[in-house]
Amino acid sequence: MSRLNIDIETYSSVDIKKSGLYRYVQAPDFSVLLFAYSLDGGPVQVVDFAQGEQIPQHIISALFDPAVEKRAWNAAFEWYALGRHFGLLRDQLLAWLPQWRCSMIHAYYCGYPGSLAAAGEAVGIPADKKKLSIGGALIRTFCVPQKPTKANGGRTRTLPHHEPEKWQLFKQYCAGDVAAEMAIAEKLDAFPVPEQEWQLWRLDMTINERGVECDRQLVESAIRMLDVETAELVAEATQLTGVENPKSVQQLTQWLKEETGEEVADLRKGTVAKMVEKLEPGKARRVLEIRQELSKSSTKKYAAMRETICDDDRIRGLLQFYGANRTGRWAGRLVQVQNLPKSRLDVLNTKREAEFLTFARQLVLSGKVDGLKLCFRQPVRHALAADPHGADRPAVYCPACRRLFRNRGARPGMACWRTVADRRVQDARKNLRGVGIANVRRADRANWQGLRPAAKRQGRGARARLPGRRRRADQYGRVGHGAIRGRAA
Repeated sequence: MSRLNIDIETYSSVDIKKSGLYRYVQAPDFSVLLFAYSLDGGPVQVVDFAQGEQIPQHIISALFDPAVEKRAWNAAFEWYALGRHFGLLRDQLLAWLPQWRCSMIHAYYCGYPGSLAAAGEAVGIPADKKKLSIGGALIRTFCVPQKPTKANGGRTRTLPHHEPEKWQLFKQYCAGDVAAEMAIAEKLDAFPVPEQEWQLWRLDMTINERGVECDRQLVESAIRMLDVETAELVAEATQLTGVENPKSVQQLTQWLKEETGEEVADLRKGTVAKMVEKLEPGKARRVLEIRQELSKSSTKKYAAMRETICDDDRIRGLLQFYGANRTGRWAGRLVQVQNLPKSRLDVLNTKREAEFLTFARQLVLSGKVDGLKLCFRQPVRHALAADPHGADRPAVYCPACRRLFRNRGARPGMACWRTVADRRVQDARKNLRGVGIANVRRADRANWQGLRPAAKRQGRGARARLPGRRRRADQYGRVGHGAIRGRAA
């Protein structure tokens, strides 16, 4: 099969590090500046879009030829950006995806870093093929908006005619990336990625491109309320301490030392929590409680959502395939949805579906900023569960329905996911996390005793099973006596 190696350089007013690839590409001023390519290992050529050049027709034909494999480092960027450049519709874009392969994923699969420069260094490519170190400065010059100054004539963007010498160097840098990627691929081709992994990668790309719906109005309202509450907390801390900036670690540490008469090593989360427990009610304890409220990272997810939400109110690019390259598991990106806080308020679901904004405002104005953390999750419509002995997901028993729900099509009441048994198992796992899968299973069995009588009414499949195994459930969530299917997830 023929291979077309590609690298592009682009411009957008959106910060890709904060907002992610998809919002970056969807910016109105997004454009492809340079297109570097090599067909079947031939010399690297650079097409200068910024100065009116066009891709040769035979390369355009190769771009959309299913018989030609398209390769790039972090191919998700080239695939989505070029799809936008050529005006592909979503169906056309997804149909184009099977023609692509990602050299970064290949490097991850072989245990190498995800950075092109670091991977080239690790595999030992020749010095003349290594990524140029000046790339970062050139990207900051041509690919991002500029701050207007007298020195640059007040312009907000640097174009090729503003810096012609740097532009020629930028073209060399783009071509060098293709050469480096080809040299790494030559080393790694002896260890091909299985087709099953490429199928998972394409699934990951499809999921990320589809994205997750986000309520923009909810996010904006939550941020406004957090700003009001933060200002009130800062004002209270300033009044209590008398320091100019109560958020300053140095100033607050000095005040605490004078107030308590003890040395304060640092103001990290664990240290502050221990001090709050030890101190008697008073100024020092209240100031530390305020610091705990101000430093909560979970409410900062609202700001991350605002940065990443696209024009159609969807957030994309939340997953990183092979994010942990030693295990091959996924990793979270941008909003970090894998560590959303758990809801604990029994009243939350009814209020959230009815009048979220009023409810959230009441929480904040009553001093419960922590309540905003509970508003991330969407209303529960299905009870997703697994074997009670599984290491990750407990089964869910619904007291209203008096049934032990499994993980296929069950529709229990809204309270299923907050049952006492669910909390027991989750608390046991939280305390034993990292101890070992066998210990967790033993803890689950011990904590499940309270559900034994109810589970027995559901049949032998729910009453007795092998540790680490799970039985199939039908579309109504009933556990049958089918064959045991592998280990629990």
